[in-house]
Amino acid sequence: MLKKLQHILEFWAYVSIEKITANLPEKSLKSVAKFFAFLAFRILKIRRDVVFENLKIAFPEKNFPELYSIAYGCYKHYALMSLEFMKLSRWSPEKLEGMFEYEADEEIMSWIKGERGFVFVSGHFGNWEVGAAFLSKYFRPCSVIQTRQSNSWIDNRMANHRRKWGMEIIYRRGAIQNSLKALKENRLVGLLGDQHIGERGIFVPFFGRLASTPPGPALLHYRAKTLLTFAYIVRTADFRFKAVVRKVAGPGDVAEKPEYEKITEAYTKMLENAIRLYPDQYFWLHKRWKTKYSKFTERM
Repeated sequence: MLKKLQHILEFWAYVSIEKITANLPEKSLKSVAKFFAFLAFRILKIRRDVVFENLKIAFPEKNFPELYSIAYGCYKHYALMSLEFMKLSRWSPEKLEGMFEYEADEEIMSWIKGERGFVFVSGHFGNWEVGAAFLSKYFRPCSVIQTRQSNSWIDNRMANHRRKWGMEIIYRRGAIQNSLKALKENRLVGLLGDQHIGERGIFVPFFGRLASTPPGPALLHYRAKTLLTFAYIVRTADFRFKAVVRKVAGPGDVAEKPEYEKITEAYTKMLENAIRLYPDQYFWLHKRWKTKYSKFTERM
């Protein structure tokens, strides 16, 4: 009963903030985001110890003022990203298109504009929400794999915002089979491939340290025998974004199961390189190196 009451209060708090945000002029969102970032980073200090621990691992060459700047920038970025997601439902397709530029070679563009489904993997980096909406609206409908929120009301509301842009939601349970079905229907299947999953993950280098990484992208590439790309969407200015799509492996490069690690390492390195360009746009609040590699965590 108490849990249900908590979820109801959380939901109405979320809806209230969402409605206020949706009606705010866009020029004020950055100031509101700065307030929330100040509250979370400077006052409440939410997961600040995790952020600084991660940054020290990733950038041992940087001094404390540099790390502090990246850390605070991360909170500002994700506060603004959250507000942009709440605002996204009010944007027109034309407005969204005007916010974007994109970079991809001819082979990838032919796939994007073609009729065969393929997989794109990204990370908790940049603004993947507006990026998925852009891809799904202007190229082909996307199916996105996501984890259910513990609060089902908030989860449903967020999922409905994504569906507005033509996205299909695929939840973790049964994700592989449902993704294969979506690929057969010539949809683009997107997932975030940088979350720590403990001993179930493939351990590949990430900023010089082995990190547990989901095998899902490599598994889908193997099972579907289709193109696997790495994509990221970064903020370049206020309400301006750049989408970058790179090839990881083609349908003719289908890896056998023992080679999953090579594919996972390849796109993880692409993610690392992108983060080095925009370090404050990565989600450093996640315990990326929580599980240490040992022979007992090695996958067969």
